[in-house]
Amino acid sequence: MTRFLVDCFGGDNPYDLLKGIAMIKKKYPDFPVILVGNKIKLSVIFKDIKFSSRNIEIIDCEDEINSGDDPKKILSSKKNSSMAVGLRMLAEKKADVFVSSGNSGALLIGTSIIIKKMLGVRRIAFATFIPKFDGKFLFLDSGANSDCQPEILNQFAEMSFNYAQKIMKISNPKVGLLNIGTENHKGDDLRKQAFKLLKSNKKINFIGNIEPSSIFFSDCDILISDGFSGNIFLKTIEGAIKVYMNLLLSDDKLKDFLETQDHVYLNPKKFAEESYSILMGANLPVIKLHSSINRDGIFNFLSSYKIP
Repeated sequence: MTRFLVDCFGGDNPYDLLKGIAMIKKKYPDFPVILVGNKIKLSVIFKDIKFSSRNIEIIDCEDEINSGDDPKKILSSKKNSSMAVGLRMLAEKKADVFVSSGNSGALLIGTSIIIKKMLGVRRIAFATFIPKFDGKFLFLDSGANSDCQPEILNQFAEMSFNYAQKIMKISNPKVGLLNIGTENHKGDDLRKQAFKLLKSNKKINFIGNIEPSSIFFSDCDILISDGFSGNIFLKTIEGAIKVYMNLLLSDDKLKDFLETQDHVYLNPKKFAEESYSILMGANLPVIKLHSSINRDGIFNFLSSYKIP
């Protein structure tokens, strides 16, 4: 069974994170999870949520990296933070997967230096699953690399293509390039040059440029972007869905109906559960949880995650 290391501090709500841990330990008492964080703070939270942590291993760390901290501190003044300690434990093979909802920049730097990149990988990318009308697609880079060369986007496509085949069980995944139009000549120089590389790449199944408005109804399995455009795209989706959800939930009759629906874009609880990114290209599995992921999201992630 997969052994999880969980960074308990740095996200928006450690209470929800620990509620999710409590849920999975109640259902699966032998579930292998190690918590990394301040033991006193963790004890207080477990007491508040009325759950005994007696059978959970806790690695005590007094320090933590907050969202406002300089990411580089993970290698200096914050090297004994829960995130840094957890990454070192993963590097030492004391667990199989490291999970954190903390500072994205620090997690990226820490992973690159402590866990290191796979052989031949030039950049680690945030790979995020995004729901669409029918199923979901894998999107990268969703924020790790603001500046990319065409060769980097080409490598992102190869990494994600292999991942989709092995983990998502798609025999020949369709790869698209996020762009302002579907025509071959559209986009800035980065997009134009990346298009040429992707089109000539025999290792992937490239289907061309994809507009943001059409991805949710397309048969594209993987969407490629630089991290700057990608992060704007991802946050725009999140913001639009929140507006849409709030409008629907303002009607009490609709609210009860929506909570019975299975589609992630109709059920606010399910939408909050689809909230994690894979650090693709890292030597070992590192997962970035959304800082506001809820307890059900934690439970569902831990109970369903498969190691690449």
